[in-house]
Amino acid sequence: MTRTMPLLLLAALLLAGASPTDGFAQTTAPDLARASIEDLLNIEITSASRKEQRLSDAPAAVYVITQDDIRRSGMTTVPDLLRLAPGIEVARVNSSEWAVSIRGFNNLVANKLLVLVDGRTIYNRAYTGVVWSSDEMVIDDIDRIEVIRGPGGAVWGANAVNGVINIITKSSAATQGAFVRAGGGTLDDRSVAARYGGTIAGATYRVYSQLSDHADSFLTPDARTGDHWHSVSSGGRLDWRRGTETYMLEGSYIDARTLPYSPSAVPNAPQQGSNVATGSDHTSLLGLWTHAYDGGASLHVQSFLNVNHQQIGVGATSDSEKIGDLDVVYTALVAKRHNLVGGGGYRYATDYIPPTAAFSLDPATSTGSIANIFAQDEIALSPQFSLTLGSKFEHDSLSGWDVQPTAKALWKIGPSGQRLWAATSRADRTPAPLDVAFRLRTPLPPAPDGTPLMLGIFGNPTYQDERLTDLEVGYGLSLGRQAVIELAGFKGHYDGLATLHALTPTFESTPAPAHVLVPLQFANGLDANTTGLEIDGRWNPFANVSLTGSYSYLRIVSHLTSEATGDEPASQSSEDLSPTDQWQVHASTPLGARAEISGSLFHVGRIDAQAIPAYTRADVRLAFTLTRQLSIVGIGQNMLQATHVEGTGASKGQTSTLIPRSASISLEWRPR
Repeated sequence: MTRTMPLLLLAALLLAGASPTDGFAQTTAPDLARASIEDLLNIEITSASRKEQRLSDAPAAVYVITQDDIRRSGMTTVPDLLRLAPGIEVARVNSSEWAVSIRGFNNLVANKLLVLVDGRTIYNRAYTGVVWSSDEMVIDDIDRIEVIRGPGGAVWGANAVNGVINIITKSSAATQGAFVRAGGGTLDDRSVAARYGGTIAGATYRVYSQLSDHADSFLTPDARTGDHWHSVSSGGRLDWRRGTETYMLEGSYIDARTLPYSPSAVPNAPQQGSNVATGSDHTSLLGLWTHAYDGGASLHVQSFLNVNHQQIGVGATSDSEKIGDLDVVYTALVAKRHNLVGGGGYRYATDYIPPTAAFSLDPATSTGSIANIFAQDEIALSPQFSLTLGSKFEHDSLSGWDVQPTAKALWKIGPSGQRLWAATSRADRTPAPLDVAFRLRTPLPPAPDGTPLMLGIFGNPTYQDERLTDLEVGYGLSLGRQAVIELAGFKGHYDGLATLHALTPTFESTPAPAHVLVPLQFANGLDANTTGLEIDGRWNPFANVSLTGSYSYLRIVSHLTSEATGDEPASQSSEDLSPTDQWQVHASTPLGARAEISGSLFHVGRIDAQAIPAYTRADVRLAFTLTRQLSIVGIGQNMLQATHVEGTGASKGQTSTLIPRSASISLEWRPR
């Protein structure tokens, strides 16, 4: 089947002229530009404590990227959308790859951030991060993105160290009828998305398909990199209710073909680099069953299956990953004061990376399991003050038992719209197969006497958890019904971050020619301290006029432990990967009854050690409503500079290319 076949099949369904029945009421999300700040603070979130709660009731640094934020941003990919939240570092490394993290340690293999779609993890164990090009989705299907800055290990477990991002899609009841978007531009070369929602046997459903082509980034302002890429994603969702029980089933298939640029081995000769063809496909299936009990208690049972494949180059490196997961969460209000949430889960994963001459895992097939239980109690000590205590107990087949506790307090200061909160937590990043079984050999320049040298980097079977102990405080203030400001400060201590420890060189006769092996091994030899401040605010000064902004400050100081004298910090553990400060401002307003304009400014500070200069990005979006169903949207991005660089791909041996100024235009057809 060709890559366009899913779109042709769905287009045929749309042209059949079927219309949704009236059996299900269509859910329409509120326009938050017209809503008050009070409405915004009352948004129900689920990611902070694994239960439904109002945004203003969460004793954590939580930011919600709403449907309205998404629409007005003009962003067309999920990692770019994440720029809208304070405290998130987003660096587009080349045309197809992004480095995304929260509160530091940004890298293509950022391993201290848990990213979920409807509660299903898209963290890749083999990659130790998120392959963003392999997880493209229809932006219009996103209901909201909940961003929790700070440790989430007490409820989410391993790898929820610096934060949790949960991308929550719309119910199929909210996507009834036909939707089509088609457009193109200078960087987002071509994009076509089609979706249809209807009802069947008392249930609502949607099916969709999307094709995206993306153009090259640049080596120099006048030289393209040749790293264009494309992806095709298709899937569907089914929702239905039977009395006190609700069900959801969704599945997706994503196929991506990328050409990231790898630098030349010849110094100062970037033109001699090459594009490495990379193919990846991702299949997922997610099911959710919820039962509501009398008195407000509920039981949630969720299970998912992820199957990922990636091929880098012809006959080079490949990997296959399968993850199966079962998760159970129970919530209940006990004795009017105790809001309990607890549960457990089991995850089984297998990874296979066939060996090559340079790279291998030992063994090539890695299997692992994680079993966990957790409990959290929110205690209402008074109408204004609550205390939350909880912990997760997790057993990982690679690292054994782990405990990740938390304690949080929230004080609502009278009727003045103020709230003060504080939290202390511990979260761990558990070892991945690469940490314990990695084997890489690559030639080095000969020794002064002509002896051939070979560099070897090896995993450590005794590699330990990387741990964060964190203290946070926050303050929120509502200024009437038009404005809100939130502040969060944090101080964290990391133990056991990755270093490369030098072992004794040895002589080897094979592979030929005979050489001296210079071995390095992963170790837990680096500690770090972080300090930061995050401020964000929203202001609706007039009807239909929205202003938002944020500022983030981050300072990281790392040092080797006494046992690790002489070690080198591994790239993903360095403080040099993140800017010290970032700020952003967004504004939107209608232009008459049929047009709307919105604009954004993003400033990212300099990354000194990597010689990545500061940059300011300006985006603008202009939308015109042509009919009740048809609109045209024009978008300009990175308007202030012809090109700029954002981040480093050194962790994967890739060149940080220049991201160009871009423009695009699209037509959108929506149901009435």
